[in-house]
Amino acid sequence: MITVLCWLILGLIILNLFPVGIQSKTSIITWGMILGLLFGGGITVIQHFILRFILWLKGYIPINLIRLLNYASDRIFLQRVGGGYIFIHRMLLEHFAWMK
Repeated sequence: MITVLCWLILGLIILNLFPVGIQSKTSIITWGMILGLLFGGGITVIQHFILRFILWLKGYIPINLIRLLNYASDRIFLQRVGGGYIFIHRMLLEHFAWMK
């Protein structure tokens, strides 16, 4: 998110320095936002949410996946490590690995 914000600010600065056919402040902000999304990782964020939406539509994951992961962590099936989760029990990990 910080990267998108930095690119948005940079895009606004560049578009203010070189106003190529831009007539209003609204269009400058719009172009700055477009540059921020394109170069700041916004496409990856959009792809992430589309993937989660498709998996939810197919019934593979619940819509509130974080709530499920936190619930499993509270029940000591998973352990939160940094920004992700790991299985605590090796047998549970192997069981889900063999389920295809």
